[in-house]
Amino acid sequence: MSLDPLGSLDAGLVGAARWFVDGLRSAGLSVVVTSSRRSFAQQATLYASRYSNPYPVARPGTSKHERGLAFDVAISPRQYEAWAGAQWERLGGRWGGRFRQYDGVHFEAPWG
Repeated sequence: MSLDPLGSLDAGLVGAARWFVDGLRSAGLSVVVTSSRRSFAQQATLYASRYSNPYPVARPGTSKHERGLAFDVAISPRQYEAWAGAQWERLGGRWGGRFRQYDGVHFEAPWG
């Protein structure tokens, strides 16, 4: 993974994503960006192993990650995932913990 995984996101999302992650860290949380833009092949590989993944995985060709419109972050302590999700939603984004089978690590743009 690059030193700035958020840099691979769509230009309209990258600034907000960086600001958000920096804010979580400033709040004292441990935050690791675990995924951002994925290629079709990377999404296909992840989808093939979806049954061993603790989080939902979109079919290749349907994931906002493939378009650079989503990123995943591991937040610790984990009980702050919902709080972080609410903060992202206050910024106008969509949080995976709210809109589909629980995916509390998933944050995405409201468009696309």
